[in-house]
Amino acid sequence: MKPVAAILIPTHNSSAILDRTLISLNQSRHLDKFDIFVIDNASTDDTRQVTAKHRKVSYMQLRKNFLMSKAINTAFRRLKIAEKYEYIIIMAHDVMVNEVTLWNMYRFMTDNRSVSLAGPVAYNFNSNEVSSAGLSVNPFTSLLVHYLPIQQSVPVNHFASAWIMKSSVFKEISGFDEILFPMVFEEPDLGERLLRKGYKIDRCLTAYIWHPIYLDDRPSYEIIKKERIYSSSSKTYLFFRNRLLYMKKHAKSLHFPFFLFFIYPAVLIYYLPSVPLKYWRWTFQGIKDGLIYSLTKSKDYIRNKNNEILYT
Repeated sequence: MKPVAAILIPTHNSSAILDRTLISLNQSRHLDKFDIFVIDNASTDDTRQVTAKHRKVSYMQLRKNFLMSKAINTAFRRLKIAEKYEYIIIMAHDVMVNEVTLWNMYRFMTDNRSVSLAGPVAYNFNSNEVSSAGLSVNPFTSLLVHYLPIQQSVPVNHFASAWIMKSSVFKEISGFDEILFPMVFEEPDLGERLLRKGYKIDRCLTAYIWHPIYLDDRPSYEIIKKERIYSSSSKTYLFFRNRLLYMKKHAKSLHFPFFLFFIYPAVLIYYLPSVPLKYWRWTFQGIKDGLIYSLTKSKDYIRNKNNEILYT
């Protein structure tokens, strides 16, 4: 039977965690309906060998670590996803699913044809603690709001770590904005662009994921948050830069000055003590470049900074 959805998983030097993700995917019901593609951002570990162990998993290696957005966009074009599959499932490399996660997401989309993007309920890994059932960005503060399954009436603009989308719509909006949001705020930016075009985003409350996968004893939430935000110079830089870019692009005109002069300094004061000293340079570089874009709206400037800082 012809597959109806392509699962795109970008990864970089995380083969052991990726292995657990692929094990869970290969236990899925109706796996013949799905093709799995690992998009390797120039890993130097054994990602290729780990991928080869799993059935129905194809491997694509990129020449540099292009981070999440460019990796997905590149794979989408090269693999001609829009021509071959009705749906795409974007999934992080550290997500675990159960046997019906994929099938229930697919069935939700076929039963709700007006929906263009939908996501599952996310649980903390190895637990029955719900993390979120959809997220949104507060338009005044830029902070993420996590909603629970009982809050079905609230609007969401994205899902973290795994979601399904119509391939034709992803193509129509040109995928992720890989220049402004190569990683960090890339998902809410995509969601906002969908909503502004009149597309619908909804929750599939019968599909579940567990995230993030960890290999040792479960760390505290604060450790997980710190590692996910400040585990590299690139993430640190983008965390502070892209918050400004997102608000400049999506906040209402009168909201942005209020955010810039009152909220963003408070955000900086709150997060800066958690940033390792070796990454402080990238914190302030991110702020600088975010401010320059806020004044100029120059994508060329951001493109050049991506090539200089991120894709070396």
